[in-house]
Amino acid sequence: MMKKKDRVTTGRQGGVNKSYALAFIVVFAFCLILFYQSSAEPDILSRNPPAHPVQNGNNNGYDRVDEKFEAELPPISAEDFTVRANKRHEILAEFVDPSTSYKLHAANQRCSLLNQHQQLVDPECNAAWLHKLKFGELSSIKQMWGFEDTHMGAITFILEGGVKSMFKPCTTKGEETGNEVIASHIDHVLGWGQVAPITGRRIRVSDVERLLTTAAERSDFEKTKAMCAHGEFFEGPMMGWMDGLVPVRTLRKYKDTVEEFTAMRSTVIKDPYPLQMQTQYHAFYWLVNILRHGKDEFVLRSGDLLALDLDRSKILSTTAIDDVKYNYSWCSTCYMSKKVYLSFKALSPTTNFFDETLGALVGQSLSYEDVIPGLWNMDLSVALNFRVSEFLRCIDNCIRRYGEDNVLINVPRVMTDIELVRYYVSHSVYKNQNGQRAPSQAILDEIGVTLTKANRPK
Repeated sequence: MMKKKDRVTTGRQGGVNKSYALAFIVVFAFCLILFYQSSAEPDILSRNPPAHPVQNGNNNGYDRVDEKFEAELPPISAEDFTVRANKRHEILAEFVDPSTSYKLHAANQRCSLLNQHQQLVDPECNAAWLHKLKFGELSSIKQMWGFEDTHMGAITFILEGGVKSMFKPCTTKGEETGNEVIASHIDHVLGWGQVAPITGRRIRVSDVERLLTTAAERSDFEKTKAMCAHGEFFEGPMMGWMDGLVPVRTLRKYKDTVEEFTAMRSTVIKDPYPLQMQTQYHAFYWLVNILRHGKDEFVLRSGDLLALDLDRSKILSTTAIDDVKYNYSWCSTCYMSKKVYLSFKALSPTTNFFDETLGALVGQSLSYEDVIPGLWNMDLSVALNFRVSEFLRCIDNCIRRYGEDNVLINVPRVMTDIELVRYYVSHSVYKNQNGQRAPSQAILDEIGVTLTKANRPK
């Protein structure tokens, strides 16, 4: 007969065994869940990082990286963009003020050591560049563009010190030159450096006339004067001239099916840094709402992408972000620069007061524009803020579907300047159309690229 003490001991042992069994079941179930999650969507960007270009003998090889690689990304807040919206004007005011104008000379010396992209994103250098465009004396006319094709009376000037610039004194309903100024301010507030510096300028008609040297220039001048002059003045955006532009056509992502876009995920990520750059580049096109692909797209010799000729932007209207007819198909391909995503999060109209939104800060930046009036209104702010919200909705849906590590890209720049230039040229599909033509043979020879049948103009 079992004693009471033995019965108690046996009962405790049975309870312990049941506890072990229950713990085993819980652990097994948890492992099973993890297995199915990893099977559903591999962690493309971290657990199994893609090959990426590195420097080698011919600059086109790929090495494998076995650990997660990620660029350093400082915290991003609305305050950062608030500072940018005002800082450039404050610096420019110091350059104009006689008591502090000595700072301009020091800035010009420092900025001369930087490439043009670096000058774009540096507020002081950007302000120094704007000072030249706004106040620099006209030295000569490089070219009167007349009214052929879509030039609409543009004039290329050489300013004092050899500074080159493009002046657009004519505007139409289809080509509103004020949009160029707005686009430049959006880019400056974000600090992306994808648009040339632009400022409004008022130039006496007589100051242009005295620079004419040929009969052809005289003919174009008379047409421009008749169609575009405001009394004794020309008024319009003066744009910084970007040197060494190489025409490219970035990743085509439109007019395909959602299934085709989704299938692109496994191919486009093989080149993560160019993909990261292009997601930011196309995000800017989304903000200014210009519905085109591969027209007036360029890569600088520094390897940075640049957009030109943005006067046809439809900034006050918004296209459906998930409409596959356009080039904003991130809702299907589901990749985006982490920097862009966090920037838009910091400026989100759903979590911020209005004065900390992109629309308000671009309006603040535009308030300093004193030549071209009426560029900012509340409708512009509403449109920009709505597009930020739509962008976040799209990417947040992607993150819920695939996980943040499989959507947001934040890789370091592991390609040299020339490697990036070669990459974009060799991955472009050119056309024999205005703004979509291939680089000249001289440029191709310089960068060492031979166009294949796949990307030759059609």
